[in-house]
Amino acid sequence: MARDALREGIPISGARETDKMTRTVVSVSLIALTSYGAFGQGPAAHPVFEVASVKASKMSAVEAAKGRDVIQSSPDTLTMRIVSLVSCLEWAYDVKDYQISGPAWLATDHYDIAAKGAGPVPEAQMKLMLQTLLADRFKLTLHREQKEVPVYALIHGKNPPKLHTSDDNSGSGMKITGNSVTFPKMSMALLADLLTKQMDHPVLDMTGLTGRYDLTVDLSGSAEDGGQDTETARIVRAKMMLGRSLLPVVQEQWGLKVEGRKLPAEILVIDRAERVPTEN
Repeated sequence: MARDALREGIPISGARETDKMTRTVVSVSLIALTSYGAFGQGPAAHPVFEVASVKASKMSAVEAAKGRDVIQSSPDTLTMRIVSLVSCLEWAYDVKDYQISGPAWLATDHYDIAAKGAGPVPEAQMKLMLQTLLADRFKLTLHREQKEVPVYALIHGKNPPKLHTSDDNSGSGMKITGNSVTFPKMSMALLADLLTKQMDHPVLDMTGLTGRYDLTVDLSGSAEDGGQDTETARIVRAKMMLGRSLLPVVQEQWGLKVEGRKLPAEILVIDRAERVPTEN
């Protein structure tokens, strides 16, 4: 997944440009509470993989352009392809990228990791095993710091939200109907993640809404593609919204609101990490 480069000694999100239009937010304090326990454990006490391969990725031009990492886990194996060390830390410590502070290459260099345990383990234990592996192969050391970080809060607007509780059991994706597109079974947490990709700071779900909703967007009258009414044109407009302009829809069509705040968060500070991992 594409990310802005880290700046030395500051959270990754701080490297993004900050002169954009007003945007959205999701809740830091909950993440801080859930990640506190993981931060506090020393790698020496963690279980280990029975066998593991860690090496620099040899990406194709297409893969490099997409910049997407692949993380797959099963009860006894973990496979990570084209992953940055930031992605590894996010998965291992249950944190977001803005909670990681360290050198820029943590987000730009990519690796392939294949590891297998002696037997099936819960995912939570596999995360601890990855922490141990990162400490061993990258000589990784880190500590926690409590910092106040800028975020956007996704909250209720002045009136009740205009949301339709989902009864869609098809599991299908985006649906086009006339001049509208519907994103079924969306949680507010997922919406916050989508908004985060468009913002200069993370978006934290603070709506208190725990259900899943069919979020419908009115695509009529869009000037993005000359206002064409073909299905292809509507799909293009929907993808444009997902890519860069969901905020107006969130506020005008769904009755939600996004506002800037500063909240305390646990930051994972990287004290040391070697760019070239130890050979297998």
